Amino acid sequence: MTQLSPKTAAGYFLNQIQNALITPFASGGTPLGMRDELLKQFAFFANLLGEDSSAAGLYYRGINPRNVMLVDASQAEIDFEQDSLRSRFIDIVSLLENGMEMAEWDATADYQAYTGQTDFETWNGQRQRALMALDAYNYLSHPQVEQMTRAFIDTTCHLEQQYNLSAPASYDPPRYRLILESARLFRHLQYVGYCKRNELQTASAVKRMSSRYRQHFHALWAKVALDNLLYPPDPRAHGLPESEFPGAMALRCTLDQLPLDALPMS
Repeated sequence: MTQLSPKTAAGYFLNQIQNALITPFASGGTPLGMRDELLKQFAFFANLLGEDSSAAGLYYRGINPRNVMLVDASQAEIDFEQDSLRSRFIDIVSLLENGMEMAEWDATADYQAYTGQTDFETWNGQRQRALMALDAYNYLSHPQVEQMTRAFIDTTCHLEQQYNLSAPASYDPPRYRLILESARLFRHLQYVGYCKRNELQTASAVKRMSSRYRQHFHALWAKVALDNLLYPPDPRAHGLPESEFPGAMALRCTLDQLPLDALPMS
């Protein structure tokens, strides 16, 4: 496995936003006009994930049920061929929140950033509706995702301590929520770009439409993740530093500008 410094790891996350998200839209004729702002606004989250990758990284692209075995009632991991040390939260987001192939999408589930132009309760109701839509198009409900994510993080931290892979990781509730939602934000923005690439490359009309719907699904997940940091449902898990609120709010507004239904430029 390849271990990276926090600075190098942060660069990886920024490069992925460029290559996995921005480039496919440009290739499809719908370039992101706010790409520079997007990269600048995402820098805090890239640095955060880079720090977690360096300090408490486990496996990236390796944790899935096929790579876990039970040996004498103990859990063991196999297949390290493509692994590198990244934040453990990215793997669990990939495993539990990837959604399903879609034949439809409820466009009314999308919602805008909270800017104070409507009362908060009305806006929060829209957020709850978005969560219901995500549940409808995912294999697991949101409570199930939260429960399994917590179990995964606890298990991997225990394994690190058991096998002395590194200093035992520790996530208090605010930091746990901050890194989890940052990983969600990153991974779902990646998936938006991957689905855009699939839309451009597939010859199947059915798969093309599914890819378009999945772009909306993953963009909505990214918005919900960021809103969970800006306006946490549980105030005890408020992990976003106050100094980072303006930048995170600007990023949230930027996500509302993603051209998911735009026609290619002639």
